[in-house]
Amino acid sequence: MLHAHLKNDLKLPNDLSDLLRAQWVYAVSALDKLIHEFVRIGMIETFNGSRNKTSKFNSFPVSMSTLINIQSSSVPPSHYWFEQEIIQRHKQLSFQDPEKIADALMYNPD
Repeated sequence: MLHAHLKNDLKLPNDLSDLLRAQWVYAVSALDKLIHEFVRIGMIETFNGSRNKTSKFNSFPVSMSTLINIQSSSVPPSHYWFEQEIIQRHKQLSFQDPEKIADALMYNPD
């Protein structure tokens, strides 16, 4: 919309293609964030028993320190420690490729 307004209404002579590239970057970034959130929330719901477990979920690695925190924790609740593990393990992943998105969604069957 901004690109169209600047180009058509204001008739700026400048090359405005950077605005279109920025729009794509923001859209892909938003998709990546959406998949990260969807996977995190779905895995926590699975951990809490409100979703069915998948083989992908069952093979998710958990560190010994997280396991100890989960077993011995009441405050914060155990799912907090599991959530922190998900965030740590997924923070370097990029869900921008269709195959990676499909793979990530295998954590949550529903």
